[in-house]
Amino acid sequence: MNVNNKTLVIIAGPTAVGKTAFCVQLAKRLQTEIISADSRQFYKETVIGTAAPTKKEMDGVPHHFVGNLSIFDYYNVSIYEREAMALLGNLFQEKDFVIATGGSGLYIDTLCYGIDNLPDIDLNLRNSLIQRFQKEGLEPLVAQLQQLDEEYFAIVDQKKSQAGCASFGSLPANRTNIYFVEKKDQKQSRFQNNKNLFDIAARTTQSTYLPAD
Repeated sequence: MNVNNKTLVIIAGPTAVGKTAFCVQLAKRLQTEIISADSRQFYKETVIGTAAPTKKEMDGVPHHFVGNLSIFDYYNVSIYEREAMALLGNLFQEKDFVIATGGSGLYIDTLCYGIDNLPDIDLNLRNSLIQRFQKEGLEPLVAQLQQLDEEYFAIVDQKKSQAGCASFGSLPANRTNIYFVEKKDQKQSRFQNNKNLFDIAARTTQSTYLPAD
């Protein structure tokens, strides 16, 4: 996809600073659509507490990646990158501007710069580890992780069950820290106009409304 003559507008910031109202006004001005980069707003069961935009707040502007998943669906930032880039390819066929907004820095960074190609998690292994955790607790998993990879054991949060299970689920059983990762080239924005757009994002907390036409 050639995006050299297209612009991805990034509106970033914490919850409840007025991003939704600002983005809707800007989208109407630019006659475009909005892509969410808020990982919590993907899930339809978590509307309360995530400040996900309501239909009224969307005000007729198409929003993507809002309430499109269930909390029971398997999803990660790599899947988001593939789906969001495919969507951008379609939107940029007709539009010169697309707005991406949210408070999840990893997802915004991935959208702009890409992400390293990490090995897929073995879901069968992951599920078996979750079952083991439910039966035996976290301590046996933490002890086994220490035996397999002392280097990673020293930095992982040993009190979080999800981190403990994920440590095994994403790495080979024989030696956890030996695997190949296809690294992206040094970070360079896919969108040539991104640099100036971060200035817009920084100013959204100061003024969330556009001047009248």
